[in-house]
Amino acid sequence: MNCKIPQMALTLTEKVKLQKALAEHQVYCPTIKNSCNYSIEFESAGGGIGISISMICSICKKKYDITDYGTW
Repeated sequence: MNCKIPQMALTLTEKVKLQKALAEHQVYCPTIKNSCNYSIEFESAGGGIGISISMICSICKKKYDITDYGTW
């Protein structure tokens, strides 16, 4: 599986937030380090304004909001 493919749909701000979330999460879940043990989830926001984006660890299921709200 290629981790880079879902990242192509992200804005620069979301890519930066993703890298920060991965770095932070490595403290709690070391198996995510240097691997593709995460997924990117795109969800429609409740009000229909925009799409929220989350990074989810495939190991422990912890979820990080990486949405670029400036694009809404």
